[in-house]
Amino acid sequence: MPPLRFECQNAVPPTRGMGSSSAALVAGLAAGLALGGKDVTTPANKKLLLQLAANEEGHADNVAPAIYGGFQIAFNHEGHWITQ
Repeated sequence: MPPLRFECQNAVPPTRGMGSSSAALVAGLAAGLALGGKDVTTPANKKLLLQLAANEEGHADNVAPAIYGGFQIAFNHEGHWITQ
């Protein structure tokens, strides 16, 4: 694979507790999945993205809204992140 350059402009203000680092993490993971041939708009791949991002962050409080939008409540049940 040739070298890649990835640039992301994050519209979430940093250092305000609004999830800018989580949004950046989700963008990077989604780009990686897309480069791997996955359609990140499908429910199954959004769930995969949630698992990857929440495991990296240690919680899903900001990554879930970055993936699904809106207000999300998330919890970990037997090693799997669930959000609604």
